[in-house]
Amino acid sequence: MRHKIDKSKMRHYSKMVRKLMLSFLMTILVFTLILALVGYAVVRLGGSVTQLPGLGIFLLFGLCFLMASAAAYSIVWNIFKPVSDISKASKSIAEGDYSARLEYRGDIEELAEAVDNFNYMAQELGSVEMIRNDFIANVSHEFRTPLSTLSGYLTLLQDSSLSDDEREEYIRKAFFSIEKLNDLTDNILRLSKLENQASLDEPVTYRLDEQIRECIVMLEPKWSTKDIGSVTAPN
Repeated sequence: MRHKIDKSKMRHYSKMVRKLMLSFLMTILVFTLILALVGYAVVRLGGSVTQLPGLGIFLLFGLCFLMASAAAYSIVWNIFKPVSDISKASKSIAEGDYSARLEYRGDIEELAEAVDNFNYMAQELGSVEMIRNDFIANVSHEFRTPLSTLSGYLTLLQDSSLSDDEREEYIRKAFFSIEKLNDLTDNILRLSKLENQASLDEPVTYRLDEQIRECIVMLEPKWSTKDIGSVTAPN
């Protein structure tokens, strides 16, 4: 089962990545301009620019760009890398891999807290998945028992040599197994509504005629033995 990941959080992470990339580029440009202006002023005062005006300025800006890129990379990568890891790990969680964990060794408190929260979320989802698997196994067993019992009684009811008392007893026990199945189904539906936080007051389409038809079919052995008939109006 794949648990749903909050799409708003995923969009938030994507926006953070885009902002970090923009910050990275802006940092490079700012550092380049600052270093270029400082370098140009130094070279200008030294008189070198007058000797090689075009090439000197080109090399100066190129060197400043490389230095700015290295500085910006070092600064922004410390923020971009953890956010990128969180985004990738979130996709793994969304695909059902609850073993994904993150490690952060930086000194940015907000990122450290985000990584801790993510690891806690992954651990909780893994625990929920384990409980869900155990629940499915238990429910499968609970369903199998009344189904096997019901199948056995229906097989016995095919015997034409049964007395009326025996037939009535088998029918009663078969209905008891059906009631157990109905109870299990109702409990599963309640759990599903609680898990999805569905409102019990939400309007739903309900086929009352189909429910009545099923009741008539299930109760037919009882009322037919008592010569009770049913009359239905045409559509």
